[in-house]
Amino acid sequence: MSILILALLVTLLLFLLYYHWQRRHLYILASKLSGPLALPIVGNGLTFMCRSEDILKTISDIQRRYPKPIRFWFGPVLTVLFSAPQHIEKILTSSKLAYKHDFYSILQIFIGDGLVSNLESILGTKIDAQLGRNMEYVQATADTYQIGYKRIMRPWLHPDIIYNCTSGKKQQDHVVKVTTTFVKEAIDTARSRIKKRKNAENGQTTAIIDQIGELIEKDRESMTDVDFLYHMYTLYLASEDTMTVITAILCVCLGMYPEYQKKASEEIREVFGETPRDVTYHDITKLQYLDMCVRDVLRLIPIAPFIVRKAIEDFHIDNWTIPKECAIFVSIFDVHRDPEHWDNPNHFHPDHFLPEVVTKRHPYAYVPFSAGPRGCVGKILAFIGLKLIMANILQRFEIEADGKFSDIVLRSDITVRSQSGYRVRLKKRMWR
Repeated sequence: MSILILALLVTLLLFLLYYHWQRRHLYILASKLSGPLALPIVGNGLTFMCRSEDILKTISDIQRRYPKPIRFWFGPVLTVLFSAPQHIEKILTSSKLAYKHDFYSILQIFIGDGLVSNLESILGTKIDAQLGRNMEYVQATADTYQIGYKRIMRPWLHPDIIYNCTSGKKQQDHVVKVTTTFVKEAIDTARSRIKKRKNAENGQTTAIIDQIGELIEKDRESMTDVDFLYHMYTLYLASEDTMTVITAILCVCLGMYPEYQKKASEEIREVFGETPRDVTYHDITKLQYLDMCVRDVLRLIPIAPFIVRKAIEDFHIDNWTIPKECAIFVSIFDVHRDPEHWDNPNHFHPDHFLPEVVTKRHPYAYVPFSAGPRGCVGKILAFIGLKLIMANILQRFEIEADGKFSDIVLRSDITVRSQSGYRVRLKKRMWR
């Protein structure tokens, strides 16, 4: 019996030696970089044993304490954090680093292999949340971010065998059921519309779900029903949350900084006159100052504050060799607040995007939609949609809000949002 135990111990020891030898390049890199103290097995996991709303602050605090790039361990996964524009450029434009890290596989539970754009234009279905309809679906889409982010940032919850024993698994199953049921119904409705149009031969549609549905009808091999469902939910999820949060924050910022609202409203008055009317695409192209306002809000709350890529082979960045299987963590949130590139990093300041200022700044100091081969496909539509919404609001209302942007406590759950809501006062606009 003692011989068997000894043999098992020797086998285990040999396995551990082989395991760590295979990972020696990770350890070598980690020894050359600064970062918080890591413990065996859990790494820096205990650092993230905090409330979900505090994780954004935790990561920012780590960046202030250590010279960059910074290393930390998500359990056994070595992660190297970069936030310098010259490094971000190399990472986002490299085809070798165009692979999402395995952390994102957690989100596949909700969106499958979907793509990652206003609400009705995606699904061709009126959500009418403002009227209290479809609230179970609306809440489920909000929970998707929170549940997925909470699990991603807690490495001990990554294994299914552990996560399936937690209350989060029950919440996850409920969200998946609600969202997939809603999108399936939207797809069925879209296919019914397509058939009616085909029979009547009358006109085209603007809903993305109809356009893709028509392509699938012509070529059934182009996409499976499961892929269709996940693509539609991903597009909806990305656009709905993005448009909602950025519009809300932009309203707050214009209320907090009336000098910038005055410039934006004067531009609105020049383009539309003093009587509110519908906004055309031609109008949107004239709203250059409003465009600067949108861009600075996207600086303050980028679509994704962090991006995580996986090295599929060794990759060189300046003096560092990033070994295969290393996780590369790009902190968009912090490069957007680097005082080296921004005059007023913690305040709403549209003048950051004056043409003469933009030309002096490194282009990768501003990447709200990521960049390179995995850049956001909805970037142009997002800008158009945001300017369209704000043009309609500013034609009709003056916005008031208290404080300054630095007073807003932010949190992160895939995207960035306020912890305390979006408090504004609207007054009917009376042109003076």
